[in-house]
Parts: sequence; structure tokens; C-alpha cells
Amino acid sequence: DTGRYDSCRNCQDPNHTSQTCENECKLCRINDDGHMRKDCAKVKCFKCKNMGHISENCTFKNKCYTCGAEGHTQDECSGRKDTKNIICYNCSELGHFSRDCPNKSGGLLVSN
Repeated sequence: DTGRYDSCRNCQDPNHTSQTCENECKLCRINDDGHMRKDCAKVKCFKCKNMGHISENCTFKNKCYTCGAEGHTQDECSGRKDTKNIICYNCSELGHFSRDCPNKSGGLLVSN
């Protein structure tokens, strides 16, 4: 099994990906120092959106929008934000999110 690769984004070789490319960087078109793409100052990280490194080497810590702590995302959060000023999208009452709404209608909308 030879496996299937899309062409390498660095050198366009169809036999490997940019993650395993051992050819010099062609992203910056200057490359007078012979650096690799993963070390290129013009490469953009998909995780933090900063220049100069790839996401595999990113040191950015995720920040949770629920509790404000670093190291996990909102989906992974075990803590709850203070909900006293939260307005429920389902019933418009204060104090809870729609996913926790005690007035759920079962998701059925009836119109005349």
C-alpha cells in the first residue's frame, strides 16, 4: 500500500505531505539560510493565527470563555459561569442557559 498523499504544500511533490517534507522552504521565496517550512518566519499557525511557527509547535494555551481559565476550551469546562444575568434563548427568563431550560417545549414549533 503506497498510501495517498495530496501534493506537498512546500515542494509540490505528490509522494509526501508538507509535514514530512525534507526539502527547503519554498514559502518565503528567499530562503537564503536553507530553513525548512516548519521553521519559516512566514508560516502561519492555524491554532493561534500568529506567524513564525506551525500549530504542532504552538505554545498558545486555550482559554475557556466560560470560566476564563487557560488550558481547556468552553466545551471541556467543568465549571459554570455565573448565570444570574444570563437570558435563556428558549423561555427568555433570567438565570439559565437554553440547554438547561426547565421550560423546554420539546423543540416543536406550531404555527397557524
